[in-house]
Amino acid sequence: MMGPNQRRETLMLEGALLQYFPSAGTTPAESEVRVPVARAWQVLPEVYEQLALPMNEILGAQKQIGTGLIKAQGRVGRLSMSRLIDCGYTSGISNADAYAINLMVRTQVVPTKDSSATTVRTIVLASGKQSSTGGGGTVSCPSSGELERQIAKLVGERGAAKSE
Repeated sequence: MMGPNQRRETLMLEGALLQYFPSAGTTPAESEVRVPVARAWQVLPEVYEQLALPMNEILGAQKQIGTGLIKAQGRVGRLSMSRLIDCGYTSGISNADAYAINLMVRTQVVPTKDSSATTVRTIVLASGKQSSTGGGGTVSCPSSGELERQIAKLVGERGAAKSE
């Protein structure tokens, strides 16, 4: 049951439903990298490609790339779900690796006051449901922060390599 001040938002993409609760702490992770924003934007597609994340949303004016809503189970790209999100545990085993997951990843590069740096802003939204049975509700699966850290790190590394 939601509290009176907890706003519930629902994303409807490609006919699938993903719910999240902004007041419960679902906010983008931000990391500053020592790369100019133009270079960060140039390498961001390469980072998504390296992580095997599909690029279904590309908004050039906002310098933003996202997966759109994707369905996954066990892994996304080269990473296991249990490293990326927390859907709870059953008998000591991570539900994230067993559940059918609705996942959305979106990254934006934003200029900072220092023209030689960029803020990499990434949000990961996920929900999961038992895939083996039709029963059971959908659970919110907060991000571990791992994917956000990897994206920022790779943007910084690839952007610095391109400037050499």
